[in-house]
Amino acid sequence: MTATNPEDTITGTTGDFAEMWGVEYTHAAGFIAVLKTKGIVKDVGTRPAKSGKGKPSNVFSVPKSFTTEM
Repeated sequence: MTATNPEDTITGTTGDFAEMWGVEYTHAAGFIAVLKTKGIVKDVGTRPAKSGKGKPSNVFSVPKSFTTEM
């Protein structure tokens, strides 16, 4: 399940989502990885790192709401 309407998604980096969800970066990264394998989260590109140095950060599109079965 993926959201087709851009208003139904939130776009950001793993760090953005960690801050938004109030969890450690590694937990957000693992959660995003699982959602990517389920086809729920999409890679939408990169953006420069906040420091301006190093490799760019991956940007993801995450639906505001989703349902999945185990």
